Amino acid sequence: MDLWDKVRHFKPSFTIPEVWAALGYPDPPARDGIVVKSPFRDDGKRGSFQILKGGTGYRDYGGSAGDGPEAKGDAVSFIMAALGVDKTDAARRFVAMAGGDPGEEVDAEQLRKAKERPRPVEVRGTLTLPENLGEGSPAWREALARLRGLDVGGIDAAVAAGVLRFAPNYTVPLKGGREFRCAAPVWAVLDSATECNAQVRRLDGAPWFDDLKALTVGGSWGSWPIGLDALGEGDDVLLCEGGPDLLAGYDMRARGLVSAVPVGMLGAGQPIPGGALPLFRRRRVLIAAHHDRETERRDGTRVRAGWEAAQRWAAQLHGVARSVHVAVGFEEGQDLNDWLRAGGTELRTRTMRPGRG
Repeated sequence: MDLWDKVRHFKPSFTIPEVWAALGYPDPPARDGIVVKSPFRDDGKRGSFQILKGGTGYRDYGGSAGDGPEAKGDAVSFIMAALGVDKTDAARRFVAMAGGDPGEEVDAEQLRKAKERPRPVEVRGTLTLPENLGEGSPAWREALARLRGLDVGGIDAAVAAGVLRFAPNYTVPLKGGREFRCAAPVWAVLDSATECNAQVRRLDGAPWFDDLKALTVGGSWGSWPIGLDALGEGDDVLLCEGGPDLLAGYDMRARGLVSAVPVGMLGAGQPIPGGALPLFRRRRVLIAAHHDRETERRDGTRVRAGWEAAQRWAAQLHGVARSVHVAVGFEEGQDLNDWLRAGGTELRTRTMRPGRG
C-alpha cells in the first residue's frame, strides 16, 4: 500500500477523537454531533467544533485560526491545523499515530532543502540584533558562567556552536518610535548561521522592564528552534526550553554528561514549526521540560506549562523522531539549569508517548 492507501485503511478505526487525544489536547469529544470547544483556540464558554461521520470528519465553525471561514476536514486536515504541517507530512503522522509505517526515508539532499525552505526572505536579515555582537571576552563568558552556575567550558562550547553571542549594550526599539537603552553587556541565544530567531538577556541578570527577563529580538521567527544548524548527521537531540537550559545542555555535553546536541525552544507556548520537523527525523530526542508549578487558566483548569509543552512537542515528533523521551526526577519548580546547578549529573528518563506523558 502507498501512503494514501494506508490513510484510508486506518481512518475508520483511528478516529479524530483519538488523534485529538494523541496530540495532547484535553477532553476529546465523546460522540458525534455535540458542539464542543475548539482544541485550536480559547473560544470561551461557547463551543465551535463538531465531530461528524462516526469520528472520521469534523466541522470547525470558526476556522482553525478562530476568525473564519468555517473549516471542514478529516483526521489528516486536523493534524495539519494542529501542527502547521503540509498534507503529506500530516498523512505520515496519522499513519504513524495509528500504528502503521509511513515508509518514508529522508536523504541528505532532502534535509538540506528542509533547512533552506522554512526561512522566508522577509525574516532573514531583519533581526534587530545588538550592535557589535560577537563571541565575547573571557570576562563576559566567566560572568555568564557564574550567573547561571555553569562551567566556563559549557559557555565556550555554546559560543563555538554559534548559538551564544555577546554585545556591550543593547538599544531596544519600542512602539511609537521610543527606545529603551541597556548600557550593561548582554548575551543572546541565536542561530548565527541563519539569523531567523534570537533572544537577548542582560549579563547582570536584571530584567529589561516590567520584570521581563528575556527579550525576543524584533523580526524573529519565535518558534524556530535554536541550535538546529549545529546538528550533524546521526546526532541525537536534547530539546530544552529557554536560553538558560540551552546553555545548561551545552555544559552537560562539554562535561560528557550527555552526548546529544542541545536545541532550544524559546518558550513553552511555542510549537515546533512544520519546516523544522524534518531536521529531527530518525534522531533520538530527549525533552528536558520545565517542571513548573501548577497554574490556573481563565476557565479554571489547572496546568503545568512546561509539562504541557513537552506533551505537545512529543506529539509533533511522534512518527518523525526515532524515539522521544522526557527527563524526570526534577524537583517541583526546577528546570534543567536549576537541576544542574543543584548538583545533578545523571538524567533519569522515560518514554514520552503522545497524549499520555
